[in-house]
Amino acid sequence: ARGAHARQYVGHVVVPRGSRLDGKTLGSSGICTQPGIQLIQLRRPLDRHQHDGDDDAIGAVADGGESGGGARGGSGGGVNADGSGKKYHYVSPSVTTVVRTFDELFFRGPIEVIKDVYRISGVVPSAAKQYRKLDVACSARILAECTLGTASRLIGRSVSAAHLRRRHGAVAIAVARPSRRGAVDGRLLVPTADVTLQAGDTLLVETSLKFVQHHSGDTRHFALVCRVGSTKDGAAAMVGPNVVQSVMAMLLAVAAIGVSAADSNTTLLASGLVCALLYVAIGVLSTSQFYAAMRADVLLLIAAAFALGEALKGSGAAAAVAGSLVGLFRPLGAVGVLFGLYAACATLSAFISNTAAVALLFPIARQLVGTEGLGPKALMYTLMLAGSASFSTPISYQTNLMVWQPGHYQFVDFVYFGAPLQLVVGIASVGLTYLLWHVIGL
Repeated sequence: ARGAHARQYVGHVVVPRGSRLDGKTLGSSGICTQPGIQLIQLRRPLDRHQHDGDDDAIGAVADGGESGGGARGGSGGGVNADGSGKKYHYVSPSVTTVVRTFDELFFRGPIEVIKDVYRISGVVPSAAKQYRKLDVACSARILAECTLGTASRLIGRSVSAAHLRRRHGAVAIAVARPSRRGAVDGRLLVPTADVTLQAGDTLLVETSLKFVQHHSGDTRHFALVCRVGSTKDGAAAMVGPNVVQSVMAMLLAVAAIGVSAADSNTTLLASGLVCALLYVAIGVLSTSQFYAAMRADVLLLIAAAFALGEALKGSGAAAAVAGSLVGLFRPLGAVGVLFGLYAACATLSAFISNTAAVALLFPIARQLVGTEGLGPKALMYTLMLAGSASFSTPISYQTNLMVWQPGHYQFVDFVYFGAPLQLVVGIASVGLTYLLWHVIGL
């Protein structure tokens, strides 16, 4: 969509040697006439010979790591050098700006604008060399949006250092980053390969359907992966099971829980594993999704939590932390202890994954059993509910990331509206937990 609420990507194209646009103005090039486009900056090399031998694209960096993301000049023009020592002149582009060979244009717009500009004759995307190396047939290529969560392994790396083509079979076309009042983050005004990734970034990639299917449940790299749509119809489409498969998946899940509840000899782990294997058999899950769902890092984190718990218990650290927590909220009694545990877990889960927050606080919760007459169920349910109450930051959960950019929200918007909501949910959760598992004694 070209609407004002579409996610705004920053793209980068280069005028190669022999381009038909050399010597023409931006107004006559066709770039400025694209609806919804915002030309941000033109970067011009002072020494034309510094790019000799690179006819594909100035920013077409191979898989060898960062190429040194550059410093930027002011919007009114200036001279600066990037990390490789190459010197550039920065120009505020206008319809009267004359285009020269090796000029680099940075622009912003929704997906359709990005696609249209990259099709203009006379310019090449900065990752043109990577496109040709992508081991996917042209007829099978699709566009996908990949949003990075807080747990992504790609955070802190440049796009080139992430080795998307070699490791994942994808090439980054453009990057979108949430910003205040629609301003462009200056750190994006470098070739796409040199952009250093951070939580909340969304990559527009050219890839295959297999990539979308494999990474749709793999939060180790991307919190969200969504197919943009085929180049034929341009309609956005989420890749997932059909209606029949969804109904079958739901029935199998209910059956697995029912068998586990009815038969004391059958654990939920065993029935759940059989259910997952049946998902693969009927096509709800691919084998790659099945293996990706068995997160080794989560399993290790849970196992380490038990080891951490024993260490904290043996060293007396758990007792000390629990004593401090109880001492702080003891005037409020059992409700105060539950609320203190909830507040600690909710605060942690706002900045780290809820799995990690619960794992870190589990030893503390276990140490609190018996305090003010509290049983284990009241403490565990409080911990579970607090770990799932991630409303106060946009990076705390995948659903927050889904609406962050399209809704043009700022980080503080989540604090303003999410923090009061988190307080209301906290009071309700602690109140019900106290009532059901402490007063009534379920």
